[in-house]
Amino acid sequence: MINDLKNNKKENKPKWDSSFAFLLSVIGAAVGLGNIWRYPYILYSNGGDHFYLFI
Repeated sequence: MINDLKNNKKENKPKWDSSFAFLLSVIGAAVGLGNIWRYPYILYSNGGDHFYLFI
């Protein structure tokens, strides 16, 4: 088992094509998660609290 771990090379792992692509994906994930967290607040502030509570 230990020999299998030693023989496992890091070259087989997937890598990003560029740091710019990685940066864009991180920003996209942050914006997407921000919108998910913001949705209940916007729904409640616009009078949708009854709809949100009964889902």
